[in-house]
Amino acid sequence: MKYAKVDEANPALVICVIDCSKSMDGSHAHRHAFAAINALRKNANSKKKQVRLVVIGFSGGAKTEYKGWCEDFLGIKRMGGSSQTHLKEACDKVGVEYDHHVKNHCNDGNPLVNVLMFTDGSHTPGLDIKRANSGIPLGPNKWAEKTPDGWIKRIADLENVLLGVIDYSGKLPQFPLPTLKIPYRKVTCASVLEKSMLQRAYARDLTVRPPPGQSLEEVFGPIQNLEGRRFIVSSKAIKDNPQVTSAFVRLGTVSTFAGANIGGAGPPMPPDDTDFTSKFKNIWGEEE
Repeated sequence: MKYAKVDEANPALVICVIDCSKSMDGSHAHRHAFAAINALRKNANSKKKQVRLVVIGFSGGAKTEYKGWCEDFLGIKRMGGSSQTHLKEACDKVGVEYDHHVKNHCNDGNPLVNVLMFTDGSHTPGLDIKRANSGIPLGPNKWAEKTPDGWIKRIADLENVLLGVIDYSGKLPQFPLPTLKIPYRKVTCASVLEKSMLQRAYARDLTVRPPPGQSLEEVFGPIQNLEGRRFIVSSKAIKDNPQVTSAFVRLGTVSTFAGANIGGAGPPMPPDDTDFTSKFKNIWGEEE
């Protein structure tokens, strides 16, 4: 990744995009996603005014639930949702929030950005149809123009952006090769993981140890399993170890929170002691 030096003039941005459909609520995937995001605030306390956080919730539509300094995040109320999944609007909103951050908070045009998506569904095709007030279909609307990848690709392809996807449905493969063809109604253009970033992430676990069972090697295996592959975590890993959500967030934000205090001096990063011992119900999201 190539990005501007992270400081108060060019703060990093973490965007968390959470599927709030009924199936995500039913599987209790929300609980782990929100707990992992809440843990970011503790880490940001050592880097005040250097990391901004945006939380986007989506089901039948997409809405920005929080936007501000990461250390000021106090959590958000549980976000109820419908049975629909407007993944395309969520992807478009990522671009809107990225543009807002660059325009309003950065001196340079290439700040460090980490985008993390938590979802169990594919985009609902019915949301791509314009309807009359009576409900009669009138033809395709603007969302029909592109796939979810098409709506987020201009952001995902930037050198200063790391995009990760954690999929609770079982429809996406874990850490696939970039050439693998996967369902077009999902976000598949996740970033390809670089060796240097993985080495930093794994090294951090040796100096700032997470709770037992939560290290990246325990959850994902050796670095060789991830290097050169897309940053997509599948439901199989989640079922085997519910703590994978915490590991996903730590890996996805290592460029922001790990290392020698991005950009210079400051206190060391506090240990990540988030506890994810509760198990998911045996209910997993189906295709929306």
